[in-house]
This record gives sequence, C-alpha cells and structure tokens, in this order.
Amino acid sequence: MYIDVPLDDHTPVAPYGTMYWFRLDALRKMFDWRWKWTDYNAEPHHIDGGVAHVQERLIGYAVHDRGYRIVQVMQPRRAAQDYARLEYKAQMYAAHCSSNNVVDQKLELDTRGLPLRRALYRSLRDVYGRTLSRYPATRPFLRPLKSVALQLLMLRG
Repeated sequence: MYIDVPLDDHTPVAPYGTMYWFRLDALRKMFDWRWKWTDYNAEPHHIDGGVAHVQERLIGYAVHDRGYRIVQVMQPRRAAQDYARLEYKAQMYAAHCSSNNVVDQKLELDTRGLPLRRALYRSLRDVYGRTLSRYPATRPFLRPLKSVALQLLMLRG
C-alpha cells in the first residue's frame, strides 16, 4: 500500500471494534487495494493477526498517510473513568523511574534495556513523527533526511 507513517510500537490508534466515521478520501488506499476473499480466515475461525485484524489496525495509518487525522470522542463520564485509570497507571510507572521529571521518565522508559543505536533510532523516529503530525508540509524535506539517518544508523542498507 506504500503507507509512509511512523509506526507506534506501544499504543497504535485504531478503531478497534470497527465503530468509526471517515472521509472516503482518507481511506482511499485501503479501498483501492485489491483484497481477495482468500486472504481472510474462514468463518468462524478468526485468528488474531489475520488480515481482518491487520485492516482494523491499518485504518489509522492509512488516514494519517492521506494527510487526515484521527479524533477520539467519548462521553464526559467515560473520560473521567479513563482518566482515573490512566493516572493510577502513570503513578505506578513513575514509581520505578529515577527522576520525578516526566520528560526524564519518558526518556528512561523508552531507552531502558535498548542498545544505544536502537534508542537513538526510536528518539529520531518520534521526533520525525511529531514533526510530520504538526507540520505535514515538511514531509518532502524530511524524507531524504530520514533515509540518511537510517543509513547512518545502519538499520537499512
């Protein structure tokens, strides 16, 4: 499909359960792809990681690749419940970090147990993704730099 969007290894945004609204143009690449019935697992034997699950998780990346964005909507009561859970989870993670500064904590968690080259790659990938999300018009200028960085890190031939 030739989608060029940084992948989120930890919490990809996807409409799990397939409840969503979209613009036709936002999912154009997925609609134009030549899917075949034989690509899918036979009913009712779905296998986690099959084509149907890949499609479900691909939606967010296809949308971003076309220059659109994902927005999540929820009721205030549900948002309050989720906030309390996330706050508790964040406190549990923070308790295991050496600093109480959130920026230092993120850096520590991101690089813990990683070789230096992989940690550097993740940091650069995150900056690349945030820059493209905020300034999509920079893609033509950043793409050549991305290739050079990958070659310097020897992650791609």
